Amino acid sequence: MAAQPVSAVPDILAPGLRCVFCGINPGRRSSAAGHHFANPRNDFWRLLADAGLTPRQLDPSEQWSLLELGYGLTNAAYRTTKGSSDLRRADFEGSRERIERLAEELEPGMIAFVRQIGVPGRARCRPERARPAGAGARRHETLRAALDLARERRSALLGPVRLLPCALKLSRRRQEMDVVFLIGRILFAFVFVYSGITVHLIGYRQGVQYAKAYKVPLAEIGVPLTGVAAVLGGLSVVLGVWGDLGALVLAGFLVLITPFMHAFWREEDEMQRVIQTVMFVKNTALLGGALVLFYVWNQLQGEAGLSLTDPLFGSW
Repeated sequence: MAAQPVSAVPDILAPGLRCVFCGINPGRRSSAAGHHFANPRNDFWRLLADAGLTPRQLDPSEQWSLLELGYGLTNAAYRTTKGSSDLRRADFEGSRERIERLAEELEPGMIAFVRQIGVPGRARCRPERARPAGAGARRHETLRAALDLARERRSALLGPVRLLPCALKLSRRRQEMDVVFLIGRILFAFVFVYSGITVHLIGYRQGVQYAKAYKVPLAEIGVPLTGVAAVLGGLSVVLGVWGDLGALVLAGFLVLITPFMHAFWREEDEMQRVIQTVMFVKNTALLGGALVLFYVWNQLQGEAGLSLTDPLFGSW
């Protein structure tokens, strides 16, 4: 049996705890910080506080203070991955034995899995109906349902340990918000891809004439180059292929063309001044959107939803 790798996130364990929360495996943000559930998208610490299990919302760096409250933390697998879908069966080698050993030696009141998973091996869980309050109650039954600790599950583990489903609704909500993030990227990038193809590339001649009318230097070179930048940057944002770089490319595109092509202060005709003012403000708003996208990818790193690759740059 292959030994599990050393976890980048330490187990927070002690004898006789009320509950040990068990995640699947460390994510990249958690591993970098050395703290459980360190990703800002994870609601674990907020939900503990909302349920009254902690006196306030703890920061992930305060994870060791959970022991004073009677709670512990561990993971079913120790290898760090972008997401739990990247795990392989080999990553769970020894997990069942380790969790059984934890149950026998430390005797926690319960072990609660903070995702809908089964312990590898025979100790897989089957859902059963929620028991009415007080039916078959065990000690510390006052643990509330902040993490959807509502339904018990059967387990092959012996002793006063229960495997509970947690954060199921959160997982669904994250998937829905990932779709929202993708739709927003498509809508945002459409204007760049469309204008880059139609105005800068297919309509190259008219684009050059228009640029020269506004005294843009090196228009013959600048128009197609900015068109390629707009198309590649837009596709990068939509597909999530080095999305942070794509967002920066679009931001640079806007910074470069806006003062030349929409210099409303140079317009003498009142109508043209209004039109160019609107275009200038529109591009400024798009610049803000590009910077927001860069911030999202930079801070979430590999956790940004529905992206084909990780960001090019590490978190700043």
